[in-house]
Amino acid sequence: MQKKNSCIFSIVDLHAITTPYSPKEMQKNILSAAMDYLAAGLDSKKCIIFVQSQVKEHAELAWLLETLTPMGELERMTQFKEKGKLTMLLKELQTDINVLIKEMSILTKELSGLVNTLSKKILYRKEQIILLKESQKHLRQEQCLDNKNQVGKNEKLFSLLEKVINLLEEDTREKDVFLREKYSAVITASNALIKDHQKIEEARNKIELGLLAYPVLMAADILLYKADTVPVGEDQQQHVELSRVLAKKFNNKFGKTFPEPKTQLSKFGARIMALNDPSQKMSKSLGPQSYIALIDSPEAIREKIKTAVTDSGKEIKYDKENKAAISNLLTIYRLFSNKPITDIERKYGNKGYAEFKKDLAEVIIKELADFQKKRKRLEKNPKQVEKILADGAKKAQKIATATMKEIKTKMGL
Repeated sequence: MQKKNSCIFSIVDLHAITTPYSPKEMQKNILSAAMDYLAAGLDSKKCIIFVQSQVKEHAELAWLLETLTPMGELERMTQFKEKGKLTMLLKELQTDINVLIKEMSILTKELSGLVNTLSKKILYRKEQIILLKESQKHLRQEQCLDNKNQVGKNEKLFSLLEKVINLLEEDTREKDVFLREKYSAVITASNALIKDHQKIEEARNKIELGLLAYPVLMAADILLYKADTVPVGEDQQQHVELSRVLAKKFNNKFGKTFPEPKTQLSKFGARIMALNDPSQKMSKSLGPQSYIALIDSPEAIREKIKTAVTDSGKEIKYDKENKAAISNLLTIYRLFSNKPITDIERKYGNKGYAEFKKDLAEVIIKELADFQKKRKRLEKNPKQVEKILADGAKKAQKIATATMKEIKTKMGL
């Protein structure tokens, strides 16, 4: 790209501070990233390489674009969902809360119905008690008569009244127990709801705005230089698309200013998965066994590839859906060897995972050797790297200043 196009590459330190970091290590990390870029082949004579925070217009344009960015656009970003674990917690808690609210609504209706029913039963039983007392009074009067037939009738009536009383008492006990259980359920649900609300408040207090808004800063990185093509990994497509949306929105509102940038993906291997978990993107956050660092020693590379996860069975075949782990390793092999997948499959058709992984490690070691030699030379001359970054910042600043002047004029600032 740098041979045919005007290319701009930035060390994005403003993005880096949206996650935990060490201020003491920041400058070291910036220089290290620059060395990686240069050792990988970027030529400072053919492209611009600089540190993002050294060109203040990045942050300035980010704010202006944020005034055009709907919250919904940012909350839908996959990267935010993956990195914003607290946000995921919020969504889970919100789901729990919605369920609890429904349960409490149902319980409240049941309780209301039970109270009405119980009130009616109490009134009914009061009437029954009055009737029973009158019956008892009548029976006592009848007892005075020396009439065997009447005595027999009285005993039957006494027995019937006793059964009625027992039934009413039993029903009362059942309703009381049921009512207490329902009240207990409501109290439990209420307490759970209160706790979940507390968790949400705690989670919200921990979420930093930068984690949500950094795609807008990325859009500013792109639009500030009126870029028309952005080479990224597959996981960053959403962010480039946001840049397109914001460019179009700005153009419609303030007049034609930005080209609508397009994503450029590698034809193969646009997303490399973790060595220890092929369901997730390769990332430092998953631990050192999940990735190959460009400066890893041969011993470290051999060990990481040796312990990399594989699929069940022994067949070395590219099948992302059914054999994600081996497909990921085949992708890495393909990229480092520059050989077609079919050739690699054929080569290891009758061989096992152990031999394939052993050869893969050696292919990686061989291909990284030249990069690591270049990087070591750069490490011996950090002043040279710092000068390249300083010169790059001056070139980037010139472009950024002109773009911001145009933007502010169109926005009435």
